[in-house]
Amino acid sequence: MNKHQGYIYRYLFILCITICSNVIFCQGQVLKFDNISLQKVIGTLEDDSNYIFNYDPEQLSGYFFSGTIDANNIKESIPRLLYQSPYSFEIKESTILIYQEDQKTYRVCGTVVDAQSKESLIATNINVLNTGKGSQSDLLGAFDFSLLAYKNQKIDISYLGYKTLSFMVQDIQSNDCPLYSMEIDEGLIGNEILIK
Repeated sequence: MNKHQGYIYRYLFILCITICSNVIFCQGQVLKFDNISLQKVIGTLEDDSNYIFNYDPEQLSGYFFSGTIDANNIKESIPRLLYQSPYSFEIKESTILIYQEDQKTYRVCGTVVDAQSKESLIATNINVLNTGKGSQSDLLGAFDFSLLAYKNQKIDISYLGYKTLSFMVQDIQSNDCPLYSMEIDEGLIGNEILIK
């Protein structure tokens, strides 16, 4: 091996080490959380990014996050972080403001059918969780009502002998009345169903 080949090998070795360390460093910016309070997640993001978060800590108590956040791409990660909460955000330069929007009026509508037969399910329960509000499907399996709620309001669609469907009002597309296909709950087959 001559002198020039030795320099080339050293150069390639240093280049390889530099590239590998950059890849490892970049991968280290993806943070994983498992049922951690929003306050702690935001504190971690402030430490690992150039952003300052502005929020009321008392409002965030009781909300948790599970999943991954890319600290290198905060703008795309924040909606996922706040998805299960009633909070929204605005970014101005290096400051992220987290706030609670006013409630909006949502149109909750759709048609409920059996997943296999595609027959309408009559008198399906549509329950707006923790509010005492809701509706039932009509003779065609359809339902339609308005609801004043925060974006994270959960709704369950249930019918005896079928698996419950759940969604949040923020998942509703404007003026979209989707078809909800309910599947039979196989766990109930062969068991007694007691109706009181």
